Amino acid sequence: MKKVPTTRPERTQARFGSRRADLVDLLQRGVSTVTKLAVRLGITKNAVRAHLRALERQGLVDRAGSEPGTRRPHEVYQLSPQAQEHLLQASTASLTALLTAMKRLLPAEELPGLLEAGGEALAARFTTGGNRQPLLARVQNAAQLLNALGGNAEVKKEGDAFIINSLGCPLAAVVAHHPETCFMVETLLARLTRAPVRESCLRGLKSQCHFAIGVYGERMIPPS
Repeated sequence: MKKVPTTRPERTQARFGSRRADLVDLLQRGVSTVTKLAVRLGITKNAVRAHLRALERQGLVDRAGSEPGTRRPHEVYQLSPQAQEHLLQASTASLTALLTAMKRLLPAEELPGLLEAGGEALAARFTTGGNRQPLLARVQNAAQLLNALGGNAEVKKEGDAFIINSLGCPLAAVVAHHPETCFMVETLLARLTRAPVRESCLRGLKSQCHFAIGVYGERMIPPS
């Protein structure tokens, strides 16, 4: 009898795991529906539902209500607090180690340029094509992103500027050792909102974010 190959199930399992990782990556950028996730991943909605059910069983995904649809409401999914905490801890440790190594190996004057490039790269990852939205809507979307990354941000209007305040900082553990990290977030917000941004964050035992958006003048680069 001809022996049945055993490699096919292994490849199927690898692809299945990869799709779940892709779903987690997309949900890290914000809440979404099955239809939107299926379009982004190029797979069927039934396949997305199967992966989401598996992620729910693992405690990594939660249902976050629904949004109106043509025939019926569409369920909205988000990462669970547990998943967000694990991802944030891993990102914080990696970024802290990377900045420590960069400071040891590179001249100090090169660091702001690298942080700016990092902010631009993050913005490219999270940009959703809403450039025609009013500034307030773009600022609110940026604040939601900070919250998805672990912040506690709110938006208010002060004079001609919109202010993003956060009672916490999604990168507090990194900022404690590398305060210039706020410059990377400033660049991220400037690219997402398509407006000038000035940061005046509180850094210390309890770091807090503070960004003025829509103000004009020279950028303030946090001290290293």
